Amino acid sequence: MLIPRHFMTNHDTRKKPKKGLALLGTVIMVATFIAKEGFADSLKDTVAGIEAATANFALRESIAFNANRTRISCAPTLREN
Repeated sequence: MLIPRHFMTNHDTRKKPKKGLALLGTVIMVATFIAKEGFADSLKDTVAGIEAATANFALRESIAFNANRTRISCAPTLREN
């Protein structure tokens, strides 16, 4: 009895996944991770700089307010002779 060709299963003729595609996927994942971490570090540095500038501004504003509030008058006075 002859079996039609399309009923035969030959596991050796299956296409195997290409190793290059898996390697490309891995490279893309690693590159994305590295870029994300670098961008996050950059944003952390920016936020730290803004917080430092805000604290510095608040301190200077406080010093200026206290200096204006307690300023000693330097107006000339009449001296008695």
